[in-house]
Amino acid sequence: MNWEAIGAIGEIVGALAVVGSLVYLASQIRVSNIAARAAKTQDIQNQFSNWYKAIYSDDEIWSIWVKGSNDDPEISVSELGRYRIILLDLMLIFARVEEQRQSAEIDDWALTAMLSGRRQIVSSSGFKRFWKIRKNYFPEAFCNVIEDEIKLKATYYPGGIGEDDT
Repeated sequence: MNWEAIGAIGEIVGALAVVGSLVYLASQIRVSNIAARAAKTQDIQNQFSNWYKAIYSDDEIWSIWVKGSNDDPEISVSELGRYRIILLDLMLIFARVEEQRQSAEIDDWALTAMLSGRRQIVSSSGFKRFWKIRKNYFPEAFCNVIEDEIKLKATYYPGGIGEDDT
């Protein structure tokens, strides 16, 4: 065997090693991306869970949520302020969801549930009142999404109790 043949065999072995390394690296990147997406989805779900628990586990907060969502004329100035803070907190979560939706960093099944809930909430008269004075807090692209969802005119019953449940 001459040196040229040995060199050619070495180049082939080296090329196969590079291809094998690239295949391994691609599989590791894929696994890492899947794990990152799952972690981001879980983080958003935890934020929603914590937000919902804060609303539903306290009778006073729940009352404020219902009054605010229904734009109840009996809502006090203090309650209205608290309602707007509750909504602001929720909208920051929704803005993050939208950012992750745009970059495909959230699982579709979780996104479907979150968007359904958002469409209902933004349909409430209390939300619309809030949105008129607070939409400037958010990026224009997010505002456009919310404006489009408001136009859908979904029905929202705080706590899921509505005409279909009676």
